[in-house]
Amino acid sequence: MVMVANKKTQKQMDDDLNLFLGPNTTKFTTWLVSRFHLGLLIFLKFSCFVFIYLVKYF
Repeated sequence: MVMVANKKTQKQMDDDLNLFLGPNTTKFTTWLVSRFHLGLLIFLKFSCFVFIYLVKYF
């Protein structure tokens, strides 16, 4: 998560983690990036609903 927070690219994460994860590095970083993007998408959708609610009722 630190690498995501530091805005490292997937390639940079692959390079940094390759020593520890070996052949599973790309599989892990692909999974990590996809989970991050899914979480961001859910957050943005929720934020839009809250904004629309606030504009509509307040």
